[in-house]
Amino acid sequence: MVLAPRRPAVRPWLTTVDDDSTRAVLGWALSLTLHAGTVLTALHMGLVDDVERGPFGAVPAQTRIDRGLEFAAAVYHAMAALCVHVHRLPARQAHRKGKIERLHRTIDQTLLCALPGFTEGPRDAAGKLYGPVDDRFGGLC
Repeated sequence: MVLAPRRPAVRPWLTTVDDDSTRAVLGWALSLTLHAGTVLTALHMGLVDDVERGPFGAVPAQTRIDRGLEFAAAVYHAMAALCVHVHRLPARQAHRKGKIERLHRTIDQTLLCALPGFTEGPRDAAGKLYGPVDDRFGGLC
């Protein structure tokens, strides 16, 4: 959970585009709400060849996406315009998406866990989170 200025606590969304064979993160987008623009931003980063980021970025032969209905149509249309086959992964089967699930777990464990109010972070003896944010907002992270 994140406390945004002049807003109630929200759960931020991280969208990543990774290469299945090299596990390189090709694109990413972070937002307070998930919508098609966020996903298309991450997808754009993954498709564009940028010398400053390294030798990454190309149009893939196929792509696999999550079951998120918020953005599926936008991804289908963008990939269809590039003649890329889109394969939707089954819902609620994290074991079939091991590489991306591990990437997000690594991000949680190495980057997010040190932030104040991280809901999976350290707690005192009473079970309350350390830091300026408490977990009364649901504690989902």
